[in-house]
Amino acid sequence: TFTAETPQPHCVLFLIGDPEELITVEYNFVNIDCRGGDFLKVFDGWIIKGEKFPSSLDHLLPTSERYVDFCDTGSTRATVQASQNVAMVFFRVQEPGNGFTLTIRKIPNLFPCNV
Repeated sequence: TFTAETPQPHCVLFLIGDPEELITVEYNFVNIDCRGGDFLKVFDGWIIKGEKFPSSLDHLLPTSERYVDFCDTGSTRATVQASQNVAMVFFRVQEPGNGFTLTIRKIPNLFPCNV
């Protein structure tokens, strides 16, 4: 659960599981102002200093399809599953008191290819 006490313009949560696990992110409760510039996005992999892991060459999906934006999909896609053992959650929450609750799960990956 994250609740903003002050505006939080640039935040990220890095998620990692064991090599034989996949990461899933479930939106349980979301109270953000998408029209006001807030966002909540899940990325399938990690981005560090502009580098993507796994790289675009090593991932089946193009980069644009590796992002899931809550403000675009809303509750129609309440759970996002990464293709490997890492994922990121990017968010901006500008209004104090607003925030979200996520459930993070690690599920078995029968064909691991970890970062």
